[in-house]
Amino acid sequence: MFYLKILIPSLGRLITGEKDAYSYLYGSTLDFMEPNALADIMKGAGLEDVAFRRFMFGNISVHWGMRPFPHATTR
Repeated sequence: MFYLKILIPSLGRLITGEKDAYSYLYGSTLDFMEPNALADIMKGAGLEDVAFRRFMFGNISVHWGMRPFPHATTR
């Protein structure tokens, strides 16, 4: 939380000169669902091999999954 609440806004202020340029990130990040919950939704939608990886001290997650290949039907 230190990273989101203190470090990012401070770096944003230093780089852009805007005092509040990145202060919203802390609150908006807390509004996102947990990575496991998003992975469960993806599985529930029919994706296979769902996984994710966390970055930036766990503040960012990248998710992926595979859409099942449709099986050929015989007539």
